[in-house]
Amino acid sequence: MDLSHVHLAGGELTKWQTYDGLCDIKGDSAAITISHNIFENHDKTMLIGSRDSDGSSETRTITVAHNIFDNCAQRLPMARNAKVHVYNNFYDSKDGFYDQKYAIGVRFGSLIYAQNNYFTNGVKISYKCNKGTIFESGNIDLSKKGSVCEKLTKPPFEPPYKFELLEASNVQKEVNQNAGTGKLAVIK
Repeated sequence: MDLSHVHLAGGELTKWQTYDGLCDIKGDSAAITISHNIFENHDKTMLIGSRDSDGSSETRTITVAHNIFDNCAQRLPMARNAKVHVYNNFYDSKDGFYDQKYAIGVRFGSLIYAQNNYFTNGVKISYKCNKGTIFESGNIDLSKKGSVCEKLTKPPFEPPYKFELLEASNVQKEVNQNAGTGKLAVIK
């Protein structure tokens, strides 16, 4: 499954509740890509695995790439029992829509491979861990408290696909130009 080039927001303009479940992935979901989207003005934005007994990191594989997370409080994503490749995302929280808690939640049984993401100083904590595992490289982290995780010294898995990494310093410009609705290139 692929969720791509969508603008997902909560609040008055969209008449959508802003608290929970903007993009949740449960069960033994496999080979899901969430890319080039805008997530904004939401609290519990993206859940991967609803409880510690839900799913397995052997089968649940998710990619979260080239997205904007703007004024979202937490779960950007929050993962349980999953292999999640998180790369080239832009994280910002400046308007106080919600009290920003953390960006990426590394929970029970999760293996997170985070590469070349950009966290502004509006983000309180870039990574928050609770019985999960993370490897990070190439990120720009200006968050207030940085990471509160023990980090691996090598990636926990190799993504089974080819991809090109942007330098983290170029992520904000690239995702602003290409994320959200109406940004697909037309090839004739």
